[in-house]
Amino acid sequence: MTRPCFLVIDREFPGSISTRKLVIETAKFNVITAYSGLEAFDTVQRFPALSGAVVDGGIEDIPCADLVRVLVPCRGIQWFAMALNRLFQIVSKV
Repeated sequence: MTRPCFLVIDREFPGSISTRKLVIETAKFNVITAYSGLEAFDTVQRFPALSGAVVDGGIEDIPCADLVRVLVPCRGIQWFAMALNRLFQIVSKV
């Protein structure tokens, strides 16, 4: 069985690991991390077989909604979870 692989798009916090990433890894899923919207686009090009993505809504270089609109249809990513100010929202096939 191949484990799902998730892209975590998160702001970088010096000296700490993202809680989002830790939760996913604890569930024994694979995680690839991008620290900006632009890096997320590049990462999806390099690793196109992602199962889903978790996006920090506070990413500043590309608006979160734009990031989701582009990545979901182009790559067939099954789902996105967006986090902003402790509000979690699942968006499927935008």
